[in-house]
Amino acid sequence: MVSVQAQIEFEFSGYVLDQPIYQHADEYFAQLLNLDQDIFVNLTRLRLRPEVYFGDNSRINVEYEMAGLYFT
Repeated sequence: MVSVQAQIEFEFSGYVLDQPIYQHADEYFAQLLNLDQDIFVNLTRLRLRPEVYFGDNSRINVEYEMAGLYFT
């Protein structure tokens, strides 16, 4: 009987994206929505991608994404 064992490999990748946004609202809309005319928004996105390889023909991967929207 021959015993065969797969070599397990692991990779981890991903990114962080930060997008600051400035918007100058019209005075009418700012009063209507009870906001300042100058709006600063920060959109942050984080994506994680771990991958596990089990030999040449098998792998498991997951993509997880988180997003945050911040008003200042």
